[in-house]
Amino acid sequence: IFIKPIPKYLLSHAFWQYLVTQPAQFRETAIGFLRTHSYLIRYEVDFTLAQEIGLILKGEPSDGGEGITSETFTRYTYGELRLTRLNFYSRIFLGKLTYHHIKAQWGPFLNSALAPFITAFVLVSIILNAMQVELAIQGINNIKPYWAAFAIMS
Repeated sequence: IFIKPIPKYLLSHAFWQYLVTQPAQFRETAIGFLRTHSYLIRYEVDFTLAQEIGLILKGEPSDGGEGITSETFTRYTYGELRLTRLNFYSRIFLGKLTYHHIKAQWGPFLNSALAPFITAFVLVSIILNAMQVELAIQGINNIKPYWAAFAIMS
């Protein structure tokens, strides 16, 4: 999940006074954004970690997110926005190949890790099948000396 840091203006009292005079959609959007962070930051350990990684600036007061759930914009009621979705839409709207590139999903990891093993398995299977066909053509009684070791194993 790519988590956007809380902008400084969302923690300003003057900004919230300004939002009171604006349409409700702006206030609901800001409250929804803060609500997302309130779900991520539940305990003091979470708050300290958020400060360390830069989601929240150090020294900012926190009220624990009370009052954030009442007027939430509908965009924030559906949960998280996954990085794979952001990467998909960044091709359309931003004109970039990815928003942020990581291999966090199992699919790309397994594609890159299993491809050599699957290739080797297919090649060995083809070689063994060709050897069995050769033995079947020669017949049990007419096995040539260099095929004898393989005939015993099969």
